[in-house]
Amino acid sequence: MTGNARITCEEDRSTGNPRWSSNKPICQLPTCPRPTIPRNALIDFPRKMPKNFNYNQRVLLKCMYGYVKTTLGILACRGPSWIGGISCRPKSCGSPSEVANGRILGYLYTFKQRVTYACDEGYQIRGPLYRQCQANGKWGGDDPSCDVVNCGPLQRPDHGDIIQQVGTTFGNRIVFDCTGKGYEIRGSKVRTCQSDGSWSGLPTTCELVKCDDPGTPVNGMRIVSKGLVYGGSLRFKCNRDYTLMKGMSEIIYCQANKRWTASVPYCLAPCRDPGVPRQGSRIGDDFRHDSKVIFSCPNDYLMEGVGEIRCSNGTWSNSVPTCKAPCVKLSRPANGYMSGDFRHGSQVRFVCYYRYQRIGAASSTCNDGTWSNSAPICKGICGRPRVSSRVHVHGNSFLDGDEVQFSCIANYDLFGSQRSRCVGQRWNTGIPECKARCIFGGDPDNGFAVRNAFSDRMVKHGLQIVYRCNEQYTLIGSATQRCNNGRWTNSRPSCKAPCRDPGVPRQGSRIGDDFRHGSKVTFTCRDDYNMEGVREISCSNGAWSNRLLVPSSPNQLMDTCVEISDMEVKLDLYAFMGIRGFGAASSTCNDGTWSNSAPICKGICGRPRVSSRVHVHGNSFLDGDEVQFSCIANYDLFGSQRSRCVGQRWNTGIPECKEDPGAASSTCNDGTWSNSAPICKAPCSDPGVPRNGTRGGDRFLSEDSVSFECHKGFEPKGDETITCVDGVWKGTTPRCEVIKCEDPGTPQNGRKKKGSRYTYNGVVKFMCDTNYTLSGKRRIKCQENKEWTGSIPKCQAPCSHPGQPKHGRIFGDNLKHNSTLKIECNTGYVVKGSTAIRCTDGKWNTIVPTCSCGDGIPLGMGNGYILDDAITSSSETQQNPAHLGRLGSNSYWCSDVESISHLEISLPKKQRITGAVVDVVNGQHIKGFALLAESGNIWDNLSLEAFKSSAKVNLTSEKEVDADKVRIHMSRHRNKESQVCLRAEVYGCDVD
Repeated sequence: MTGNARITCEEDRSTGNPRWSSNKPICQLPTCPRPTIPRNALIDFPRKMPKNFNYNQRVLLKCMYGYVKTTLGILACRGPSWIGGISCRPKSCGSPSEVANGRILGYLYTFKQRVTYACDEGYQIRGPLYRQCQANGKWGGDDPSCDVVNCGPLQRPDHGDIIQQVGTTFGNRIVFDCTGKGYEIRGSKVRTCQSDGSWSGLPTTCELVKCDDPGTPVNGMRIVSKGLVYGGSLRFKCNRDYTLMKGMSEIIYCQANKRWTASVPYCLAPCRDPGVPRQGSRIGDDFRHDSKVIFSCPNDYLMEGVGEIRCSNGTWSNSVPTCKAPCVKLSRPANGYMSGDFRHGSQVRFVCYYRYQRIGAASSTCNDGTWSNSAPICKGICGRPRVSSRVHVHGNSFLDGDEVQFSCIANYDLFGSQRSRCVGQRWNTGIPECKARCIFGGDPDNGFAVRNAFSDRMVKHGLQIVYRCNEQYTLIGSATQRCNNGRWTNSRPSCKAPCRDPGVPRQGSRIGDDFRHGSKVTFTCRDDYNMEGVREISCSNGAWSNRLLVPSSPNQLMDTCVEISDMEVKLDLYAFMGIRGFGAASSTCNDGTWSNSAPICKGICGRPRVSSRVHVHGNSFLDGDEVQFSCIANYDLFGSQRSRCVGQRWNTGIPECKEDPGAASSTCNDGTWSNSAPICKAPCSDPGVPRNGTRGGDRFLSEDSVSFECHKGFEPKGDETITCVDGVWKGTTPRCEVIKCEDPGTPQNGRKKKGSRYTYNGVVKFMCDTNYTLSGKRRIKCQENKEWTGSIPKCQAPCSHPGQPKHGRIFGDNLKHNSTLKIECNTGYVVKGSTAIRCTDGKWNTIVPTCSCGDGIPLGMGNGYILDDAITSSSETQQNPAHLGRLGSNSYWCSDVESISHLEISLPKKQRITGAVVDVVNGQHIKGFALLAESGNIWDNLSLEAFKSSAKVNLTSEKEVDADKVRIHMSRHRNKESQVCLRAEVYGCDVD
């Protein structure tokens, strides 16, 4: 269909006529465009492709070569699309054949697909690496195979060997080792055949071991022989005037363990010319190390310093001495003597005779011709004047010609000479005295002192005072006083007052009208009257001896004369502590009858001590009495209501009265309230809860109490319990302060780390100073009981370096507490003592061990250190002289046919001999060997060894001998004379 499938009849707006909205459609058979050819397919018909295909027209399809059709292969035009088609899949070649010791990579086996072959590790492929599926359905190429990898043979290294080998194919390994002494493997010791056909590791060689370059001594040089490898040696020489350090080897050898036989020696420096002391001389002009020079001084000159000094590595052991000149002889001081020498450094002492004093130095020292002090003089001694403590002596020198003055202390006066001079060891005047003044005691009461003899309060020694009394007053005592060295000769007198007129008793009379002090008056009564009181009274300083007879006024007299029938007797009662009289205090005798009976005494308890709110009912508080208690209004009694006095104590406790708030209600009854208004006590405010604490109690009414408790680690500061009293708390809410521990201190040679806290659960950390070791707790904590969890630790001190042992060395540089250093001796020396030392708090646990001579080292026969002319013998052959008898060489020394022969070796320096080794040729007639050493021109037998037909004989020294020469004696069997040849080496070590 071409056009719209639906049209509509509508009005033409221009003409108003009806019309169709569009033309009617046209129906035609549909056509198809050229079809799309599927992948891997071709058009089989038609041969030519038109531009368009008519409806129901067909196209035949076929698959390309190598592909297989799976459908009919026809396309039909159904305008405008095609129906039908074709599907072409690639041909299959099937699974490829497997390969032994290999695998196939790839899982698609159709046309154009390719598979790859891979061999297992250790195998390599032979043939094509891959095969491809072809259009005919077969795999292209031949089948490959996997053959094992072969790495091929390896050559054995020079001076080495193959010690393990199975094969040369993959996985096999070859192990090498060096067989020559002093050789080591370079490269790989073990090599394995790898999957790529190569051997693992590096090529293997055996090369001589190499010793580290030990260096060259400062101020010295070295000669290298055979290099720095095994068997090589270094000979050291020092520069001109420098000396090889004693005890160190001049030649060192590289050993199989890659170590030198000894360390590089030191070249010790010479010293500068020390000069010659002034006025002295010197013996010796060799200033090299260990050389010495000797100094001397002329007669009477004293050498100050050391007379012999030795050079030690550029430094003299001491300074050059000086020659100090003697001094001119001093004159003896008059009145004294002196003792001592007059050479330099000597001291002359001066001594004065008895009772003479030295003026000047007590001694004088000679210092290079000059005296330090001149001779003193001796003066006669008077000595300090012997005066009392009250005399002042003015002057500090008490020798011949000296003068002193005297004065007195305060309130003392001088009696005697005021000056004195020392003449001929005596004072030319007598010693004065200081007499004390007397203190004037003042005028006596009612009297006075005559003051024409003194004017001050202090009265001089020897003066006299006269006293007088006022009119009618009587002087008692001496009328004069004399001052005698601070004391009055007698006491000051007193002036006694007269008495008043005593009057005359009623019904009586008086005898006497003198009323001055000391006077008496006598009283009498009329007949039939009896005197009550004292009959006679005396005047004493204005008072009569019995005042009962003294009238209260001159016109009033007391009734002292009574009739006999009225006589009364009174008894006094004494109140003792806690005891009170009970009954009449007195009783009167009336015509033979007492007016009262005797009283009794009871124990006193006293009034009970109660608060102001408690009433005590009862007025008697003696033994057996009882009291009752009650409270004031609005208070209630708490405690016992009664108490009895028993044995001067109340038999119950004292009660308390607490306030009664009153009734909660009151009823009006005929104008009267049944109860009074109650008392309302105010509550208290919330006291709060202390920070870091808790509170017990939530009631805050009057009389209520609350308690407080602090959290763990805190302690209260204040009241732990407070009580509410009418709106006010009695007590204060406490503070909870954190618990603190005291400063634990700081360890010696240590410190506390920053951030240390002394509060509860606070931690203090300790650390030690550099090189000190901490022993103990590194940290401690503050506990609730204010104690630390431990004591402060100790900082253990490091040790100082013990120094390198002679003929050895120390391994290790840790010198801290508990560290260990190991000691190793040079070849030929053995450790004497422990091979390790441990540092314990600044001290080594044992003395530092030393290296003593052990088996020793070769002394130079084999390495040429012993020169040819130092080797002699008792006899020798022309072809085999003595110097050829070196062990390690290819030659021998041969003796003649004498029965006893010896080989003598002169050593370059004195050595401690430990033994020798002898290699014998033609020794069937030898009986034995002896090793001798010369020490002090005496040959000492060190070892005897019978010969047992072995080529080599070891002669071990049985004692330690320091020698310059060594002999090896050989003896033959009797009657066996034949030529014997040998070569030898001597062993020993340096003399300490």
